[in-house]
Amino acid sequence: MRTRCRIAALDPTLLRRPGTWRVGFCIWFVVLWVLSSQSPPDLPPPRIPHLDKLAHALYFGCGGFLLGTGLALGPQKGFPRTRCLASLALLAIIGALDEWHQVFTAGRQGADPYDWLADVCGAATGLTLVRYVEARLREW
Repeated sequence: MRTRCRIAALDPTLLRRPGTWRVGFCIWFVVLWVLSSQSPPDLPPPRIPHLDKLAHALYFGCGGFLLGTGLALGPQKGFPRTRCLASLALLAIIGALDEWHQVFTAGRQGADPYDWLADVCGAATGLTLVRYVEARLREW
């Protein structure tokens, strides 16, 4: 007799709760702080120049998506332009503080305006995705 391994399905109502996304954003922020507090490993530089900028953009894109979705699903439904711009400003400040924080971490360069620009571009992309996903999450 064969037994099947069943994976518990993700409850769709969990994804419709703004608190889920807000907790995700808090975890994202803590992980950002922890990663910025560590000295980088001694690895050879990547073969692709400026690959770290892509990593910055992807990470802040995730943060923007988490923050934006948590706000869009909140009591004030929707994600108007003013809330989007305020979220982008908050993420830009977080990116700037992260770069400043890295100045005081051994082995980190920090204060790189291009890293910060990649952070802001990634955050803007993540926040833009919220507008497309929010309606689908409400329907799901």
